[in-house]
Amino acid sequence: MTKEIPLRLGKVVKSNSHCDYVVQLADVMEVRTPPRPEDYGFGCFVKFQETGEEARAGGRRGTIDRPDAAFQTEDPLAETQITLPWETRSTPAPAPTTVGIIYNSQLFNPQFLSNGPRLSSEPDPLFTPDLIQETRTLLGVVLIGELCPAIGAHPSPYGLQGIPRRVVPVNTPVYRLEPQEIHQFHRSSSQKPQFQYYNLLLRYGGGFATHLTEQVLEELVGLQLFQGAEQRALETLCREMAWKNTMGTMG
Repeated sequence: MTKEIPLRLGKVVKSNSHCDYVVQLADVMEVRTPPRPEDYGFGCFVKFQETGEEARAGGRRGTIDRPDAAFQTEDPLAETQITLPWETRSTPAPAPTTVGIIYNSQLFNPQFLSNGPRLSSEPDPLFTPDLIQETRTLLGVVLIGELCPAIGAHPSPYGLQGIPRRVVPVNTPVYRLEPQEIHQFHRSSSQKPQFQYYNLLLRYGGGFATHLTEQVLEELVGLQLFQGAEQRALETLCREMAWKNTMGTMG
């Protein structure tokens, strides 16, 4: 059974605040199969996560190039780590994955309204490939929490919803959140359904905050994560948000 590779959307290029990040969409120069428009639509759940290879590369010990390195002898035991009998080496716990929702998109085209005369011919894609890809798609993502892995007393992954404490570094890869991961993110550490980022969507969702909240509520209602009174309360909240958006357009 082959493991499905998560869909990479792009990478982090900047942030407007601690909960508001800008993601640059990947193109054919960065990935073999670029994401399609339906892969990064309004209200999609995404995750900020480094791949296993990148994580291992970041933890490797680098070498320093010095002018006199060629005249020094190499010690075969210099990089050898010796563990004494009374020492124990513990494997570091996997870090949580930051989760967000796409709330805005912006097309960047430097050639727009540049109708001046051209003094040179079009760039050759063979010699200057970077000059061809001048248009970019930027995604606005609001952070809503973290997805914690299964470890120790928690046999199943669960979500920590709210403002994440960690800062997401620049160039961090961004992937589409899978349906199973969406289900796990809406489960607490005790595996109970939760929805605690309602205010984050309304506060940091930009000009489409109410429409974004309504779309997320509709998706959660369709997933049937909640039961009984909790499911009915979620449906009522969804209807109230839909009525508010409808009356807002009429007013």
